[in-house]
Amino acid sequence: MSTVVYISNKEIQIVTGTRGKKASAKQFYLMKAPEGSVINGMVLDVNAFQTFLKEFWEANNLPKKDVYLLTSSNKIAGKMVKLPVLNKKKSTAFIQREFADMERDENTTVISYLPLKAAAKMRSVYASMLSRDSIKELADVFTNAGITLSGIASSDATEIAMIERTCASKNRTFVVQILDGNMVTNILWLDGKFNYINNIRCFHEPGTQEFYDDASRALGKMRQFMMTQKIESPIERVYLAGTDESNVAFYDEMLKAQDIQAPVELITPSTADRGFDTFKFQRVFPAVSGLFDFGPENDFLRSLKDDEKKESADQKAISKGRFVTLAVIAGVMILLFGGSLTARLIREGQLKSLQSYNDGVASQINEYDLYSAERDALEQQSLSLDNVVSSIDTYPLGNEDVLSVIESTAKGYADIKIDSFDAEAGVVNIIATAPAVSDINKYIARLLQEDIFMDVTYTGYTMNADGTWDIHVICTLTEGAGR
Repeated sequence: MSTVVYISNKEIQIVTGTRGKKASAKQFYLMKAPEGSVINGMVLDVNAFQTFLKEFWEANNLPKKDVYLLTSSNKIAGKMVKLPVLNKKKSTAFIQREFADMERDENTTVISYLPLKAAAKMRSVYASMLSRDSIKELADVFTNAGITLSGIASSDATEIAMIERTCASKNRTFVVQILDGNMVTNILWLDGKFNYINNIRCFHEPGTQEFYDDASRALGKMRQFMMTQKIESPIERVYLAGTDESNVAFYDEMLKAQDIQAPVELITPSTADRGFDTFKFQRVFPAVSGLFDFGPENDFLRSLKDDEKKESADQKAISKGRFVTLAVIAGVMILLFGGSLTARLIREGQLKSLQSYNDGVASQINEYDLYSAERDALEQQSLSLDNVVSSIDTYPLGNEDVLSVIESTAKGYADIKIDSFDAEAGVVNIIATAPAVSDINKYIARLLQEDIFMDVTYTGYTMNADGTWDIHVICTLTEGAGR
């Protein structure tokens, strides 16, 4: 049996049950954490929270292994990322570059991501980034309470995955609002795809008229966001979680005041998911989402352990490589010394023999040795020049042939500007401008089909004042391209 713990602020949600691609729940728990011990998904009063965990686990006889933690925290950076279909290592490196604007050292952060629907060459993921220290702190809190965590994930990611499993099977354009104490999470699904998520804090007491006014205004702001983005698809339905059935009719009236003409209902389990009480399912929706295994990529703790294993292996390889290198150098030096000593002794013997035979012959030998040394030096210089020429031939050239390929692929899709060319790295930086994002995607797809490029990456889109879109494209040329 697995246990899922969800933390955000005051209210702690815990669900036990069978975890996997399909899941079932056994017990649901809602309780208040010690005052001030948990704020924004992070444990601030460690001693108070550990005591709370120990007492609750013992009182309810919960298993201390196979425990998964979900957290909703403003320390977790999250964003949608479109990337080529790559393995986990390359996908993580690609996503890390997408977070480069946040100026966080990749050696101090961990990436997790939730794969969404994939196309032939590109796919979308909801990526999350959290510092290594935060992950270790959360794991240590539970470890010191005698509880072993098997995984840590962003609740935003698991909620998105759960909505794709439930609400998205019934509607294409809809809004989900999840209430958790004073925190309200709003998620927009547009034309069958996840589009947007935000978390806001309401400053009125939950359950009051003022609180629900704030919550409905948050939905109204999402409607305004759709209008600003010129999204014309009507909202088909509004789903609620973390509330009571009695509030559905109340919401219905409030949404009409926000010009949202859509029916309101509580989130319910999908027909494929058995063993869930409908009311409890939506009441502890964040914790329930953690019962479903949405892949190893969506786990901060596992990603951290994988990174640490790789770093340990790399360090061992470096140490082993250094030892082997030193051993080889020592062996070569011994051989050179022995060879030099032997050659010297032989040469001295030959020289003495020749000197005793004829001083004139010795003089000729010395002259011959001098010419031989000069010849060897010239041959070595010639060989070095050949190596330099060969090395130069492997560098790609940013010549007319390469520029022609870059420009021909852009015709009909985008206007391009060559921003820079790094001859040593073989990297061409391009600024592509197009009236529509889809045209830029088509241009990038055409670049990926060209044999002269070893890799094509790009950063996020930027909208210009004239309504066109810019994107920064980075093309890495293959060895010898343009020659």
